[in-house]
Amino acid sequence: MKNNNVKKVKPIKIVDDSVLLDCDGVLYWDDVWKDEFELLADFNQYIFLLDDSSDVERKEFQENIYNIDICFSTALDYYEFIKNL
Repeated sequence: MKNNNVKKVKPIKIVDDSVLLDCDGVLYWDDVWKDEFELLADFNQYIFLLDDSSDVERKEFQENIYNIDICFSTALDYYEFIKNL
C-alpha cells in the first residue's frame, strides 16, 4: 500500500455548510454540521466507482486516518473562523 498522506491542506471557500479544501492540488469537499454541542465534519464524497482509478485514489485518501485528522481539523477551524463561532 502506497503512502498517500496529505502534505498540504488549504481551505478555499465555504458553500452552505461545506468547506472546499485543496489537498496537495486535489479538491475535496468536507461537510460540517453541529451535533448538539460540537461541530463535526465528514468528506462529502461517499460513493466511489471501484473501476475508476481516480475514484479509488480518492477513496484510499479519505480512508487514511492521518488525512481524516488533518482535513477535518482544517475544515472545522476554517468554518469556525469564517462563521465567527
